[in-house]
Amino acid sequence: MFKFIKKVFRFKAGKNAIRKRLFMYFLVTTALTSIVSVYTYINSHLLATKMNTLFNNGVYLSELGDNLQTVQINLESYLSTSHSESLNQYYKYSSKLKDMADSIKKDALNTDSGMLMSDIGNMIETYLDESLSAMNAKRGRNVDEYNSKYNESSKIYGYINSYIDKLRLNQFQDNTNVYLVLQGRLNVMQTINVILILAVAVFNILLIIWFTYYITEPIIKLSKSANEIAKGNYRIDKIRVNTNDELSVLAETFVRMAASISNHVEEIKKKAELESQLKEQEMQNLKMRSLLKEAELQSLQAQINPHFMFNTLNAGVQIAMFEGADRTESFMKNLSELFRYNLGKFERTVTLKQEIENIESYIYILKERFADKIEFIKEVDETTTNIKMPRLILQPIVENAFMHGIGENENGGTIILRTVNAGEEVHVEIEDNGKGIEEETIAQILSVDEDSDMINQDNKSGKSNGIGMRNVINRLRLYFNKEDVIEIKSQPGTGTCIIIKLPLY
Repeated sequence: MFKFIKKVFRFKAGKNAIRKRLFMYFLVTTALTSIVSVYTYINSHLLATKMNTLFNNGVYLSELGDNLQTVQINLESYLSTSHSESLNQYYKYSSKLKDMADSIKKDALNTDSGMLMSDIGNMIETYLDESLSAMNAKRGRNVDEYNSKYNESSKIYGYINSYIDKLRLNQFQDNTNVYLVLQGRLNVMQTINVILILAVAVFNILLIIWFTYYITEPIIKLSKSANEIAKGNYRIDKIRVNTNDELSVLAETFVRMAASISNHVEEIKKKAELESQLKEQEMQNLKMRSLLKEAELQSLQAQINPHFMFNTLNAGVQIAMFEGADRTESFMKNLSELFRYNLGKFERTVTLKQEIENIESYIYILKERFADKIEFIKEVDETTTNIKMPRLILQPIVENAFMHGIGENENGGTIILRTVNAGEEVHVEIEDNGKGIEEETIAQILSVDEDSDMINQDNKSGKSNGIGMRNVINRLRLYFNKEDVIEIKSQPGTGTCIIIKLPLY
């Protein structure tokens, strides 16, 4: 037991706080219960002692009266019969009565009852002396003397009985007062005991409720947070446990663990997203390179020794300039610029302004070839022309507008190039008043199915420039990393408007 108590108190500051609190709670409860029990025992013992005293006093007086009566009976019996047995009984009980008289005189207090007890003791001694004298006179056959002594002893016997009755009455009154006092004390003690018992019971109940809440509340919070983490929600609220014991340490450790798990999961997600983005970017780069090589190859296939032709055109421009052939010079210069632009690297980006300048060279050549069959209108917002975009986007669209839109009309037609600042985008509109496009054909152009590419249709008709609409759309989607890069508005017989959407950011 000593070792266990020593072990309970063996803890460092700030540690084992719950054990310490438990020990203190049980110690306080035990102390309160013990105090109530000791108080009840002491008061009960005092009441029992006083009641026992009252009872003993009553028994003592009864015994005193019985011994006195027995002595008087044996005295009378001996005086009338001279029987030896009566004499023996007299001596026996007179001795007891003498001892009781001495005890009465010795223990008498300075009270009314004490003075009566002292008088009774003195009278008993006188009575025994007179009765003994009567006995001796009887044995000496002195009739007058034993009659006189007997009468005197009988008179004293009557006084003693009257005093005993008076003492009993006096003690009865004292006992009644004492009983009333004791009864009042008993009621007070019972009331105090009930209050103490209820107070201890209420204190214990409140202590149990508080301590149960104190222990279970942090555990419930930890349990709810653990369930949230089990569901995958690592962004839990901070658990506040202001107990400064093992529970607060457990809560803080749990929160740090949850934060660590959340950070670890976030890192894993970021790594996964980064890997996914890298793979997606790699795939886009592969597609872009494939499309660029395809466009470059088809462009080269559509030209016969383009570098030789480009150099030859430059020589022709110089000859025309020396001969003063201005129209021929302008034509060959625009054709040379067109070839120069088309021979540039496909993977290099250009500005919208450069694309428009290339269209102007292309339109100049078309007008020289087809005279008044084509009318070109340019409505360009100069604030939009610095935006970056892939090379050779507009020329294939303008070429399609001429070849498939107005080229088959006897009277030719009009092509409008328009740029519009649409807030977060720049819209490049290429509009013609040609024969229009069927909805099914529009769907095929915008479809992600490569088998529907317009390049196949153009190649079959022998009218393609080598770069189809599908290539243009795919390069725009890959470059800007979005699907909504082009819009086609057309109905058969009403012309076509192709809108290219170039994001500003």
